[in-house]
Amino acid sequence: MAKKKETPEQIKRNRLFGDLCNSENTYQASTICNDLASIVPQRKPFLSSSPSLSWGSAVGMEFGTMELLIGTKSSGKTMIALDRIKNIQATDPEIVCAFVDAEMDFEFQSTIRWLESNGVDTDRLLIKREVNIEKIWDWFLNDVQTACRDNGVKLGGIVMDSIAAMGVKELPSDLKKIGSKGKGGFQMNKQDYGAKANFLSRNLSFFRQFVRQYRPFVTFINQARIKGQDQVGNDIYTTNGGEAFYHEQQYRWFIEKLDGKNSVITANGTADQFGNEVPIGHKIRWICEKNKMGEGLGRRGVADIIYMKGLVNREKEIVDLGAKLGIIEQGGAWYTYNGEKFQGAEALAKVFKEDANEYNGLFAKVMMDASNSQRYS
Repeated sequence: MAKKKETPEQIKRNRLFGDLCNSENTYQASTICNDLASIVPQRKPFLSSSPSLSWGSAVGMEFGTMELLIGTKSSGKTMIALDRIKNIQATDPEIVCAFVDAEMDFEFQSTIRWLESNGVDTDRLLIKREVNIEKIWDWFLNDVQTACRDNGVKLGGIVMDSIAAMGVKELPSDLKKIGSKGKGGFQMNKQDYGAKANFLSRNLSFFRQFVRQYRPFVTFINQARIKGQDQVGNDIYTTNGGEAFYHEQQYRWFIEKLDGKNSVITANGTADQFGNEVPIGHKIRWICEKNKMGEGLGRRGVADIIYMKGLVNREKEIVDLGAKLGIIEQGGAWYTYNGEKFQGAEALAKVFKEDANEYNGLFAKVMMDASNSQRYS
C-alpha cells in the first residue's frame, strides 16, 4: 500500500519540530483543534439565558471546563446551575447531564416539577443523591466513565450541589477542648478543616483528566461565608475546598442578592394577610472573579430570578446592558435604537419580546462587544 502523501502543513510541521508532534499529548498550536477532533468530542460553547451572564463570559461557556458558583445563601446559585443544564441539553438532543444532590434537598414529585419548570428535560438528567465525596468521585471515575467509554453516552454537563455539604469518610467531627479551666474553649481539630481540602487536591487531577476527555461542563456550587470586613465595612467572603480546588476552576462567579426593597420582584395585584405584595423572585448581582477562557475577568452585572422559573426578563436586561455598552442611546428616560425612540426601558423591551429577530440582532451586537480586547490594541 502506497504511503499517504503528506500535506504542505505536515511537511512544514515535521521540518520545524521533527518527531516531537507525533508523541502522545503533544500538538502544534496551529493544528491542535484538528488533531484533537478525532480524540475528543468537539462542542461549541453554549450561552446563558441571561444576556449579561453571557456577556460576562466573553466567549460563552466552553465544554470541557469547570466553574465555581459561590454566593450567599438563597442567592440563586442552583437556579443558575439549572439554567446551565437547560442550555447544555439544547445543544444536542442526545446529551445527558448529571446532578449531584449532596444537600439531599430534592424530594419526589416536587423535584421533577421544579426541574421541569426551570426548563430541564428530566428524561435526560441523572440525579445522584450522595453526601460522601469519595463515593461521588468513585461514581464518576468508574461508572460514568465506563458508560461514556463503552456505551457511547454523551455526557454534557455535571452540577455538584454543594461542596460544603459533602463529607469525607471517617472525617473527625468531635471538638477538642484546649486550655485550662477558665481560659480555654473549644477548637476544631485541624484534621477537620483539612481532610476535605486534602481529598479534593489529591483527586481533582484525575477528575480533571475525565473532564478533558469526555468534555462535560462542570458546575460546582458552594456557599460563601463572611470571613470579616475590610477597612470600609464591606464584607469579606470565603469558601471552603482548599486552594487546589480554587485553581482547578476555569470560571468563578460570585452571586449575591441585591439589597433594598427594589431588589424584590413581586406579583402585582396580589397581597398576603398583612397586605404586602407577594414576592415571586429577586434581583441578583454577579461578579466574574475568574475567567481563563476569555476577557470576562472582573465583569459584573445584574439579572432577575423568578422562583420555579429561573432566569427571566432577558429583554429588559439586554436593554439595560445595551445602554451601558453604548449600543443603545439613552437620554434620561428615553431610549433610541435603530433611529426609533422609546420612552422607558419597558417600552423598548416589549419590542424585543414581540420580535425574536430584533432581540437576536441586539444580542449579536452585545456578544460582539464581549470580546473587546481589540479596543486597546
